[in-house]
Amino acid sequence: DDLALEYGADSDEPTVIKHRGRRLLSGKWVEVVEVYDLTDLKSPTYRVFYQDRDVTGAVFGETYEGDGYWWRDPETNLPYHRVVVSGSPRDPFRTLPLVEAMPRTTVVEQGEGYLHATASSALFGFVDDLELYADPAHGMLQARSVSRLGDSDLGVNGRRLAMLQQALEAV
Repeated sequence: DDLALEYGADSDEPTVIKHRGRRLLSGKWVEVVEVYDLTDLKSPTYRVFYQDRDVTGAVFGETYEGDGYWWRDPETNLPYHRVVVSGSPRDPFRTLPLVEAMPRTTVVEQGEGYLHATASSALFGFVDDLELYADPAHGMLQARSVSRLGDSDLGVNGRRLAMLQQALEAV
């Protein structure tokens, strides 16, 4: 499974989020597990593991914890995981018109609580996958946007998720 959520004893929201990805390590692309630990909101951490070894510093040249944790709400300064997008799990496909309105985006699959779409880049036609999963038990809509090919997405997938989040909050 590419995405795993862990919940704290007193929390309805995930406190630890793990997902598989690829990172450049020592000149080679390797499969890694990225871990966002929001158990302590005053001291969140982001770490990258390769073969159960913390390689965050080797991959990025620095670590992301406490005040150095990047992904924060600009208004509250609270940390968040960049893959999870808030939304109403009671009506998960109010997102469908929003996704269909995105440039060069096609809905490929839609099932109970799940939506998969592809988006093509304007210049070279590279295909990115956008997946949405409604998690009504925990009151959230999970979103994932990833490139199929290439070394970098130049921030396109992050901007796509941010745009979707803004659009959902406006609905």
